[in-house]
Parts: sequence; C-alpha cells; structure tokens
Amino acid sequence: DRAQLKGSPVVRRFEGSSQEFRQRWQEAVSDSKLLGRWLCGTKDARWRGGLQEDSTHEVRYILRAQRVVLLLSPEPSAALTFTEFRKVLNGWTKPDDVHSVPICGSP
Repeated sequence: DRAQLKGSPVVRRFEGSSQEFRQRWQEAVSDSKLLGRWLCGTKDARWRGGLQEDSTHEVRYILRAQRVVLLLSPEPSAALTFTEFRKVLNGWTKPDDVHSVPICGSP
C-alpha cells in the first residue's frame, strides 16, 4: 500500500521492522558526513538531518509499504545531501522499480 507515500519518490526497498531500519541506518550513517536525529511519534522511522546540524532533509521508512523515501528541503546543499543519503542506503537496501528523483518540499 503506497497511500502513505503521497507522491514522494520511492527510492529504495527495505524488508524489516522500523527498529531494524533505525539500527542499520545508524550503523551506516556513522561512517558518513551526515548529521541528524530521529523524529518521534510514528511507527515508521523518520530521520531528519543533512550536511549541517540545522538541516531539515528527511529519510522516511514507510513500514507498511516497505519503502524508503527521501524528502529534501530547498537549500543549497540538497544535491550533496541526496548523494550522501544514497551512499548510506547502498548495500543494505534494494533498488525499487520507481526512479529515484529527489523531491524538495516548500519552506
């Protein structure tokens, strides 16, 4: 069910729980340039961050759809952040049949 995706680009597949996603993300992000934190309040995993401490880009794991989506804020470092997100997700997530095109949200 992709109803929760709301038009966001699906970029990767992950088959596991939200807790497993958080654990794998934490392990992978520790070797990257990304800075951020987990957001609370949902059964899905949501991480907000980027290349600077105050970045508002998000990585969301939608449990029911078993998909990872990237939501980029309209800021100058968005393209570099997207590249870092893809590096962190590489190797432990699977490609999806939808092209990975970053989407920028409004401020």
